Amino acid sequence: MKTPRVASPKRLAHIIAFIAIAAGSSYAHAKDENECGTRAQQIIQQAYPQAQTTHENTFLVDGATTMLPTSKYLYDNPQAMVCKQWPSDPGKLLVAVPLIRKSDPDGYFHEGDLDILVLDNNTLRVLQRLRAKNLMSDDAISITNVQFDTARYHLAPGKTAFGVRIDTKGASSVNPYDASTLRLYAIEKEKLIPILDNIVVSQSNGEWNGRCEGEFRDITRVLSMTPDTRHDWAAITVKETTTSYTTDVTPDGSCEESKSKKGTSKTTLTRNGDMYPVPPQMKLD
Repeated sequence: MKTPRVASPKRLAHIIAFIAIAAGSSYAHAKDENECGTRAQQIIQQAYPQAQTTHENTFLVDGATTMLPTSKYLYDNPQAMVCKQWPSDPGKLLVAVPLIRKSDPDGYFHEGDLDILVLDNNTLRVLQRLRAKNLMSDDAISITNVQFDTARYHLAPGKTAFGVRIDTKGASSVNPYDASTLRLYAIEKEKLIPILDNIVVSQSNGEWNGRCEGEFRDITRVLSMTPDTRHDWAAITVKETTTSYTTDVTPDGSCEESKSKKGTSKTTLTRNGDMYPVPPQMKLD
């Protein structure tokens, strides 16, 4: 008998699919390392001259709290700042600074923004910055990770975008849920602008009885850049794969998985003004 891939909510809740992009290259977690290192405090002081130290690793910025990373690895604290050198432009350092305005004592609720900074990698001078309002707000669906996606999103000759990927997870054991969303940003006329917002690149959800019987669905979306002769920026092709399956108790008492449906589709996103509009069905509510 085949042991089901989703025999417990814990296992399902940790299914995180990947996104491959740009001419067959794959988005990887890049060793899941946070590259702020020993410069984290200097970055805060440079980017926020008025920041006040409230704890060894905590600062007050514009009435909001931000934290320095205490580990070189991601996933340890989604409310800590994240840094990554931009491979497409190694002279620049990408920094994401969560600014938390409110939170409950148990850490299940947060209200806050995400400051996205492009710094000179040597001097740490801020070159561009953009504040994404309420991007760090969560409740029953909690943010588990914030990470830069620096695969080569080539928009046009000499112009490459980078991504911010946010992973979320639901708290219910009988309705397990995971999702990962992607947002793309580009430098245009010396300003940092959003160009693609809130596309879900992986999602796993389902419902089961806590023992075996259940129905589940996985969605992955793969992005690739495609030349577009009608526009000065490339188009984005999104290939979507949806897999639905069930788990049931067999006559001998085993719990077995059976795939019931697998479908694929392609959607092309084209630039409209400064943005690539995302269809509602590809976004989180």
